[in-house]
Amino acid sequence: MAEKNKKTITGQVLNSIKINKLKCINGLNEIIFKPHALTAILGPNGSGKSTILHAIASIYMPEEGFPGEDHRLMHFFPRSPHAEWNGSDFIVNLTYRKDGVMIENELKNYGKADIRGSRWIQIYARRPLREVYYLGIDKCVPIIESEK
Repeated sequence: MAEKNKKTITGQVLNSIKINKLKCINGLNEIIFKPHALTAILGPNGSGKSTILHAIASIYMPEEGFPGEDHRLMHFFPRSPHAEWNGSDFIVNLTYRKDGVMIENELKNYGKADIRGSRWIQIYARRPLREVYYLGIDKCVPIIESEK
């Protein structure tokens, strides 16, 4: 059992993400983040930048007793009469240390089956633990500009 205020998972690195299908993105080449500490995602409006960030924010869950936001794929990609996101599929490559053991290049598949009404996978309770914060444009707009 982990001591209070001591994380069980450390040394986390998101090595890469490969999106086969997610929203408007189809067959995206693998984006490799490692060994760089910072990566810029650039492109014109509607090219999928936010979709990539939403996917990354949703792959983790906060460790109990630590701060962080618990984003889920269904929060960023909600079901609607126009889109259920069936057939969505992306893979992440992770490296981390759990209880002193280094786990390198672990592949985790996320997505949704083609069947109507299917659920997102990975099962939320099995997502890797990590403190994540997502600052969307709605959190950056001054209040006066967001009023209607």
